[in-house]
Amino acid sequence: MQSNTPIHILGAGALGSLWASKLSLNNNVVLLLKQQRYNNSYSFEFVEQNNRTTITLPCETAATSQTSIQTLLVFTKSYDTRSAIDQIKHRLRPDSLIVLFQNGMGSQQEVISLLPNARFYAVTTTEAANRPDKNTVIYAGKGESWLGNLSNPVASVL
Repeated sequence: MQSNTPIHILGAGALGSLWASKLSLNNNVVLLLKQQRYNNSYSFEFVEQNNRTTITLPCETAATSQTSIQTLLVFTKSYDTRSAIDQIKHRLRPDSLIVLFQNGMGSQQEVISLLPNARFYAVTTTEAANRPDKNTVIYAGKGESWLGNLSNPVASVL
């Protein structure tokens, strides 16, 4: 059963496109791109093992659309995260769920300070994808993903 509430994905590189491909099987996924496509959709070939599938997803520019964002997955480079979120913060709701997929430190805290009332999670993943060209995404390695609550971390006991 497909959910009607869109999952917005900011950062449509290799890993963002991998997650968009997988999530679009059972969810309404919208890609947030830097530049608008003339037909408001974005297509690429998704390669998993020897299977090739054309994925076509709706897209919007990050800054110009006015629709609100309930769930946002962020796949930008860590040094671009704050400016990317800053461009769409007018679209985020007070109860938005924001999931950060960054390698690097510090960007998570910058974004949390920008939107102190949003619900933030961080993901660490060993999933792998590569993008040999702008029209192809190769699922290069299945892995595991771990999700942690940044908004309300649980104290750990050593």
